[in-house]
Amino acid sequence: MAVILLGFGLIGLAAGSGWMVGSGDHRADEAGRTAALRAAVEEVGAMPYDSIGSGHKTHREFEVTWTPIEETPASILLRFVVADDGIVGDGGSRGGSPVADTLEHRLARP
Repeated sequence: MAVILLGFGLIGLAAGSGWMVGSGDHRADEAGRTAALRAAVEEVGAMPYDSIGSGHKTHREFEVTWTPIEETPASILLRFVVADDGIVGDGGSRGGSPVADTLEHRLARP
């Protein structure tokens, strides 16, 4: 009986370890998307104000695009979208569906 209980415990431990490793890959991808967004926002913010328009940038495996969605005399509102191909860092798939995050950021006219 003790061997059976020990066997179930080890199976549960192995399953939990696999889940934790997979969770770590997803967190790393989320951190990568955040870093890509931050890099794109900084790059656009460093541009001369009058030359800001639609654009894109690749940061590691993430593609970031930005588009002006509202412009006033005092500022411009940009929508940033970062996407990846649905592949986690170790080459495994999340089911093949791409993941995208969106950020709206307003830049004030200098």
